[in-house]
Amino acid sequence: MLESADETWAYDEKSQLQITSAGKVIKGKRTHGIVEPVELRHTLYNVTDALYVDVELRGAQAALRRGVLNGHDLVTVIPSAEIPTVLARYRKLGFRDATPWHATKSRVTLRDYRKGSEQWTIHVDGTYAIENCQPPGER
Repeated sequence: MLESADETWAYDEKSQLQITSAGKVIKGKRTHGIVEPVELRHTLYNVTDALYVDVELRGAQAALRRGVLNGHDLVTVIPSAEIPTVLARYRKLGFRDATPWHATKSRVTLRDYRKGSEQWTIHVDGTYAIENCQPPGER
């Protein structure tokens, strides 16, 4: 999937995403455990290889999620001060800045999620968040 001089992304024998950086396997978490709200988010995509990097600034720490589009991901916690370095490294590897949310014609934002054969959507209209519902005019 991704192979550079200092980082490799591949699947292990259990089909889980495994990231090796500087010769060490990065251990991910199911949840990052940070309770502070998201202050800022950066999302980078490498569409050619179907990969993404998502960084959530949450106070003094940041949740760094690296994964395969519509596939597995790996979450680690980094100090907030490392965000510029992380973003610069992935931009150098061909990842491009983007947004994880997409506005529809009705200005409702939409995000699709998939896990295995399960699929669900979240629509945000102002202060309302609706799961598994089509926005007006898109039914």
